[in-house]
Amino acid sequence: MRHFHAIMFVFTASIAVVACVPSITKMYNGPEVTGTVVRLFDFSPVEGALIAYYSNKAHAPISSTYSDANGQFTLTPVARRQVEIRMPAHAYRRTTIYTEHSDYANSVDIVISVHMNTEYEYYAVGNIIVDDSPEIMAPPLRKNAIDIQRLQQASPPYQFISHCEDALVEGAINKLNITRKLGHRLTQPNNPLHSRIKMQFEKLTQQTIDVWQYLANTCDAGEEHEMAGLKYQVLRELEPL
Repeated sequence: MRHFHAIMFVFTASIAVVACVPSITKMYNGPEVTGTVVRLFDFSPVEGALIAYYSNKAHAPISSTYSDANGQFTLTPVARRQVEIRMPAHAYRRTTIYTEHSDYANSVDIVISVHMNTEYEYYAVGNIIVDDSPEIMAPPLRKNAIDIQRLQQASPPYQFISHCEDALVEGAINKLNITRKLGHRLTQPNNPLHSRIKMQFEKLTQQTIDVWQYLANTCDAGEEHEMAGLKYQVLRELEPL
């Protein structure tokens, strides 16, 4: 019986080692992403918005596209070969895309590759809502929520946010501010856009949560509990509403 257990242990360990052997793999910088860029005020389409993949926001995008007259876009990934440690088949990868327009606040969204970007995949991000009045800060939807203005300035108790990627923080803040604005508009049942606001709000809430979870998981801000606390503040404010 002991001999059988020893064989099983060696076999299991071998699988683990083989699964993580580095190999030269064709990789994409993300899935092919389709969606529509719309204006917060009335959900009208936004033409000419840049949607892009970046490896570093300080450099030129890896791949990019522009929204058309209907606000629609298709962002095509770029393939490259690199040394990659292959993970188990059930693993997946999150990647950021950025939306930029001179008349609106920048946005960031999370897209998912089921196969760790090793295969050409498709991802429908839905509507990307952009705000033409980002300087107006909406009040929180619940008590004890994040103070956006202090967070933007990395003021106490948010000093640690200065260690995170600026563009990602900016996009996450804009996403939360738009979610708050839509949430407050839901309290106006006579608004002719009420049914559409409700639908957009439900989708945007999840997009915002995804962005803040990504920020908390990827930002090296020193104290892990501080980023986790920030993430849970967002979760408490938005789940469930």
